[in-house]
Amino acid sequence: YQNDYFAPDGVLRSAIESSREAVLQTTVAFLERLRDTSVVLINTPIMFTKDYSELVEPSGILKAIKDLGAFRVGSPGSDTIPEIAAFGTRILTVPGKRGLNAFTGTTLESVLHQAGITDVVLCGAVTSVCIDSTGRAAHERGFRVHHISDCICGRTEYEQEHYVREIFPLYGDVCTKEEALTRILAAEEDSGPPWCRAPPLTPSADHSPSAMLHTAEVVGETSFARTAVVLVGYQNDYFAPDGVLRSAIESSREAVLQTTVAFLERLRDTSVVLINTPIMFTKDYSELVEPSGILKAIKDLGAFRVGSPGSDTIPEIAAFGTRILTVPGKRGLNAFTGTTLESVLHQAGITDVVLCGAVTSVCID
Repeated sequence: YQNDYFAPDGVLRSAIESSREAVLQTTVAFLERLRDTSVVLINTPIMFTKDYSELVEPSGILKAIKDLGAFRVGSPGSDTIPEIAAFGTRILTVPGKRGLNAFTGTTLESVLHQAGITDVVLCGAVTSVCIDSTGRAAHERGFRVHHISDCICGRTEYEQEHYVREIFPLYGDVCTKEEALTRILAAEEDSGPPWCRAPPLTPSADHSPSAMLHTAEVVGETSFARTAVVLVGYQNDYFAPDGVLRSAIESSREAVLQTTVAFLERLRDTSVVLINTPIMFTKDYSELVEPSGILKAIKDLGAFRVGSPGSDTIPEIAAFGTRILTVPGKRGLNAFTGTTLESVLHQAGITDVVLCGAVTSVCID
């Protein structure tokens, strides 16, 4: 909620043109209703030094931010918009955000834990970037995540509707402002009903991009200078004939598997690092506390349980033997969380990560 997105002269105003005004009005009304409750209100502005020294070889939206001079410390564009600033100390500001995720490089997680927070409600911009990244990070840290559909801005109407209908329900809940208020205010009285999901939305035909934010352009060092292929989800519960989640990727499973094997065969005698990141849970799924979305489905179906055939790597990938390094520990959507993947990549001097596997909208994203 900063001027570079919401002000009339904001350099990224056009990125959220279609929904900006409505979302701002709805957000302010939402916060006004929460002003006198015990709900913790937190602002996480993104801000960079004047020379953007924090951004080393940025790509995608971060490259656009640097190229346009957005969110530079001390500039009017980096300021919180007056409508939010008017709440004064009722809203706590957590500084340090310099990327897509409001947890990375900030004290947000510790603030939430210190306040005993169980549920994180997200509002703001941009739906497909910072909202999604922060939501996933909150989910991975054990918080229940709720997206307020009329308090978040997408770059296009189609993108907004797609994320609300297809992506967010995979790891969190989706509600309108009014549905959220009903449940939050009821919870204040310790008798709140469960959160609901928003009804299905109809996709818009408007695919118009905000040009500079639509494609991730990688800059700097030559692409594939030192490459790792990270394999996600190549396990029997997805790919075997009796896999309990086989139907989740029914339409493309066989073709993807054949193409992946051919890809790896071509790389077998190269210096490319091949890494498998299987997901696996204890027999009682004790790691999953109040799971939602796909993780709830995994638990309910008994998928990827340690020691079960469904958790095993499929034979086509296992056949590569020690040519593929296995990094264990994945127990959520992200192959980095709870594993040594990041240190493995850094130790190998990796510059480029290639992703293959399942599911596109969940673990791959």
